[in-house]
Amino acid sequence: MADFEPVRVGVVGAGRPNIATQNHLPAIRSSRMLRLAAVCDRRPEVEEYGRQYGARSYRQYEDMLADPEVEMVQVATPDWLHAEQSIQALEAGKHVLVQKPLCCSIDEMAAMCAARDRSGRHLQVVQNTRRRHRARTVHRLLRQGAVGQLVHIEEVSVGRRFPLSERETPYYTTGIGSVWLHNGMHVLDTAALYAGAAPAAAWAVANRNPDGPAEYLGAAENLVAARVEFANGVTGAFTSNTTQTGDGLARHSLSRYIGLEGELYSGPGVEGTVLTRVDEEPRVVDLGGRPPEIDVEESFRTAFEDFARTIRDGQVREPSLELSCAVMECLLTGLESAATMGWVS
Repeated sequence: MADFEPVRVGVVGAGRPNIATQNHLPAIRSSRMLRLAAVCDRRPEVEEYGRQYGARSYRQYEDMLADPEVEMVQVATPDWLHAEQSIQALEAGKHVLVQKPLCCSIDEMAAMCAARDRSGRHLQVVQNTRRRHRARTVHRLLRQGAVGQLVHIEEVSVGRRFPLSERETPYYTTGIGSVWLHNGMHVLDTAALYAGAAPAAAWAVANRNPDGPAEYLGAAENLVAARVEFANGVTGAFTSNTTQTGDGLARHSLSRYIGLEGELYSGPGVEGTVLTRVDEEPRVVDLGGRPPEIDVEESFRTAFEDFARTIRDGQVREPSLELSCAVMECLLTGLESAATMGWVS
């Protein structure tokens, strides 16, 4: 660590309270492997964040990209800007770490990969959920054979998301993919970690009612339920509709990992996480962990530091761009399946 040259980071999207200013900037500041060189946003508030963190502030993205001190760009803008801004940064000779989801379409994904290849720079997606304490602990238990050979993963995260907040936001439009793309990448990436393989095929159903009252319905999918097959034969069932669910509204979540010798379960009907093995009494498994706010900051810091190591030594850490593209393609084909009611591989 003593001889590691800190990677100089520029963050775009840091002009108001959001994931960039509340999670990314503190995580970068807490690391000795990173140095915040610049922040960028169209909002004038970006200048205050620059002063607070001792970084240069820019109102124009092109100006930050022209800054020779910025080696790596963290793209933390709305989903529909990820592809364009990532490509701009790569073409400016910067390494890019982009907030999930990678992009909003197959064509955008192909363009981003082509820009990565042309530039010779690194491009990856921030996947901090797989680095949170719970995910790391579940992964360790599965690798240790807690349920035997893993055969099926089930994740449910649903909530009452009506009436809609910010009803004019593009997140409720079909072009952005709403809940499925916005949150689904974390879910499928972590499932791929558990399965030990990339997703290979998907079948999904979704409810959408664009003709209803605007305060209760968005044009995009309100809920998606998908069946996914991973490349090694592990299957998964995923249901979600939590995008922008208001605080205090009812929520429901469930996680189940089924193997040939048992299952690991958390959700309705049990307290904590319960391990049930063949011919054994169920027992509660202590997953431990730290306060959520500390766990989240640590997960982002670890993700950023892994990318910093990749920049310095050229060794790509998981999740690779190829894995993230497989996850992204599965999400997008899930929406295609929901429209056609067919299995898409």
